[in-house]
Amino acid sequence: MDSPLDPLSMGGHNIALVRRSLKQLVEATRQQLALATGLSTVTVAGALEKLCARGEAREVSLVPSQGGRPSQLYRFNADYAHILVLFTREEGGGDRAYLRALDLYGRTLASEDLALSPPSLPGLEAPLDRMLARDPLIRALGLGLPGVATQGRITDLDYPALVGLSLVDLFRDRYGLPVLFENDVNAAALGYCQAQPRSRGESLAYLYFPQSHPPGAGIIVGGALHRGGRGWAGEIAHLPLGIDWADPGLYSGPDRGSQILARTVAAIAAVLNPDKVVLMGEFLDSRQLGDIEAQCAGLLPPALVPTLSLSSDFSGDLASGLSSLTLELLENPSPPGPTKG
Repeated sequence: MDSPLDPLSMGGHNIALVRRSLKQLVEATRQQLALATGLSTVTVAGALEKLCARGEAREVSLVPSQGGRPSQLYRFNADYAHILVLFTREEGGGDRAYLRALDLYGRTLASEDLALSPPSLPGLEAPLDRMLARDPLIRALGLGLPGVATQGRITDLDYPALVGLSLVDLFRDRYGLPVLFENDVNAAALGYCQAQPRSRGESLAYLYFPQSHPPGAGIIVGGALHRGGRGWAGEIAHLPLGIDWADPGLYSGPDRGSQILARTVAAIAAVLNPDKVVLMGEFLDSRQLGDIEAQCAGLLPPALVPTLSLSSDFSGDLASGLSSLTLELLENPSPPGPTKG
């Protein structure tokens, strides 16, 4: 099923360009959109006519012009379509699912959080069914889970009951919507960068250390996610560092935890030389960050030592990144590929 916002179904590049500019401006006249897009006012008028006919834009008022007739003002309709994102994370030693219905600006309209015990396909389908029944405007679905999917099939995941399933195909067939799968740490890395203007354009590694599962990394190069040739980039639990990530007491003491994280950061920095490494773990605090920085300085030459920072909101980072990817899917649906980073 094609997205209602597919530029091809809307009549081509010009309509997509006008839509994108109106969304950024929120409200604009034909003349303002012509200036923003580089298109003629006649072309903009034709695009606006189609957007208004579909309900993607609305005529809202007339505004005075300089010496001529008042100009029609148009507003982007953020409720023309909605998206739904589902992501999971470990919290307090248990796994939880978080669902968010959002408008086209990524603003949350409805939400549901629930425990997954244990994570399973029916455990994901039930809340998705509820959210979709409540909001018939949902037109795309984004999944953010701790694992790897190739062509939509789960090949590695923290939740064994879901491994081997083609979640993208299953949910696309079940709901008749375009579906996206993204690794959770990939999405969090992207969301972090979007919230940090100074991070845009930098190379960055976002390292997430849950208490009960192996760590993962999201890698950003030049502002874009780096997933690797087969979608497995960022699987830092496989670094040959001799660390037993299944050890329940791995982060039990701040000194031991700092040493483990410093070795992991040093390994990442030696290979990728990122501008910044962002660390996220419920057990981390600013004092440990200082210890990790000092140990990295002792393990690496100065040119390889990255700037370190903490993220305190993994769920927020993940939700933001996953939402932006799902909005892109809505506008430009494409076949699923390998997704992990």
